[in-house]
Amino acid sequence: MKVGLCNFSGFKIHPGRGILAITRDGRSFRFVDNKSRQMFFRKRNPRVITWTQVYRRVNKKGVNVDVSARKKQRKHVKIERAIVGVSLEAIAKKKASKPAGNKEAAIKELKKDKKSKKDKKDKKDKKD
Repeated sequence: MKVGLCNFSGFKIHPGRGILAITRDGRSFRFVDNKSRQMFFRKRNPRVITWTQVYRRVNKKGVNVDVSARKKQRKHVKIERAIVGVSLEAIAKKKASKPAGNKEAAIKELKKDKKSKKDKKDKKDKKD
């Protein structure tokens, strides 16, 4: 049993019901009743006619969407893969080394260099 849809109102049309209208250019339109057919050929906008399914869909009438009923999104899972020339273990090792530790080591080295320069300068001043 094939159920069609009304071209104007969006209502279901069961077999043996409704009106089939064929225009001069050969296009066929199915309507649930004469009211829908007349409004369609008068070029009424079904989004403005309050009793049509199209109006109800556009203006969100009779649809109560629960937050829990929404479709759940899948969480993306990141998969690590080896790249040409670099093994997976090498990539993991590189990720494990923390850049913050490298930064701290660099700061310590700078302080050490600064201190050694200051010491050299102090020694030079004492000689003079």
